[in-house]
Amino acid sequence: MPIITQVYEYRNGGKTIRKGTTQSIFFPQFGGKKKLHYFPKAEVGEFIVINDIGVTPDVGGCSLQIRIGVNNVFLNPDGSVGHGLSAWLIPYPRNKNYNLKFKPIYVLNGQVFDVFLHNSKKVRWMQNIRAFVKYDIYTGPDAIIATKLLGLGCAVNQENIEWYQKIHLNKDFDNNLRYLKKSVDYGFKELIKTINHIWGDKE
Repeated sequence: MPIITQVYEYRNGGKTIRKGTTQSIFFPQFGGKKKLHYFPKAEVGEFIVINDIGVTPDVGGCSLQIRIGVNNVFLNPDGSVGHGLSAWLIPYPRNKNYNLKFKPIYVLNGQVFDVFLHNSKKVRWMQNIRAFVKYDIYTGPDAIIATKLLGLGCAVNQENIEWYQKIHLNKDFDNNLRYLKKSVDYGFKELIKTINHIWGDKE
């Protein structure tokens, strides 16, 4: 089944945001022309991979945090809960000098996730903040394979999904080929027995 890619973007839309505000980009208190009426969830038979996030780096001292269920993904070095990744690590829009590779985050069957935007400084109405999240939804057989890949410690992406399918397709082909060869060999032996029996009767 095809992978469903989703990209969601938040904009403050000329709204002033108080200093120290933390809000969901899907259900923001301030700004957000388009709001989701649900939190993204890996439904039954689905597997979600969050591939990228980003936020405007030079306005409001912003950072982004991902929460899966009730657990925050990004923690401080001492293990305490913080506001996530600084905008300077995940600037948006991207520029040509950006080369940080975002490590995918997995949302398993039945889990809900959210992305929280925190601004440590006041954002005035004439300042613009943009934040985004990009994620892929695997469904059906691909979701099953994604779970198996995760169990093997492999990254979940289209390339590895196809690799897994190819390996198992070849494995099935080899098994079927061996079965066919055994069947042919068995049939040939039975044919020889029958011919010998017939000839034996004639003698």
